[in-house]
Amino acid sequence: MSESIQHILNRQDWEPIITKLTAYVINLCKYPPYSLPGGKEPEDIVMDAIEKVYTGDRQWDPEMNPDFYLYLKSVIKSLVSNEKTSNASKLMQAIPEHFTVSHEDGTEEELYCYQIDVFIQKKLPDDDPLRLIYKALKDGYKPAQIATDTGLEIATIRNLQKRLSRELNKILSPLIKVYSNGKK
Repeated sequence: MSESIQHILNRQDWEPIITKLTAYVINLCKYPPYSLPGGKEPEDIVMDAIEKVYTGDRQWDPEMNPDFYLYLKSVIKSLVSNEKTSNASKLMQAIPEHFTVSHEDGTEEELYCYQIDVFIQKKLPDDDPLRLIYKALKDGYKPAQIATDTGLEIATIRNLQKRLSRELNKILSPLIKVYSNGKK
């Protein structure tokens, strides 16, 4: 990699770029919904893409691709596509959706929670910040941690939490009615 490209990369404001790209990966994994194989998280894919640009595995040419953010999105789309077609992903897709296992170790509950999560992700609007907040809260992050990690203002995060709460209420209320003794 040339020194000028490395200089441009080093000058990037990485925090908002990583946040937006993580939301982009979450959105790419929405249809069809699936988990990334190998225990990877969306953040891992983003960091893999950045690393590949820094190491020269993916060579960015500023003249051909002047918008660095769009170039990173194309690298990420390629990496996600590769993950989707990997053997681990094919194995996960071969498991029937209705597959449940009854064990004392909570496996059935875990699969049920996964199905609810997939349902919610399908129904959430195409709003990257809202999806990012959903994932962060689901992963156990507190608003202050989200603010630190994403660079978003705490007030913005609180507003997104309120919007998310309203969306989840709309999404889950039909399920709650079905499961509350059939009362609608």
